[in-house]
Amino acid sequence: MTWIGGNSLAQDRVYVWDGLVKSDMRSYSDWAPSDPTNNVHLGENCMVMHHSGSFKWLDAPCQWEKPYICEIRA
Repeated sequence: MTWIGGNSLAQDRVYVWDGLVKSDMRSYSDWAPSDPTNNVHLGENCMVMHHSGSFKWLDAPCQWEKPYICEIRA
């Protein structure tokens, strides 16, 4: 799994990209069929890409230590 920069920290269940340009995900999303589950007991407010699941998005606890993808200006 890899962190890809989306989270719902500001407002639960409303995911936004946290990068150079903040934007919501209403125009495009690629969630796995059962996600986001927003399990409040686990604090699933951050987003990862699952490598073995067709690279679909999953919500996950923000404190997990995983590799990440960074956005940079070209």
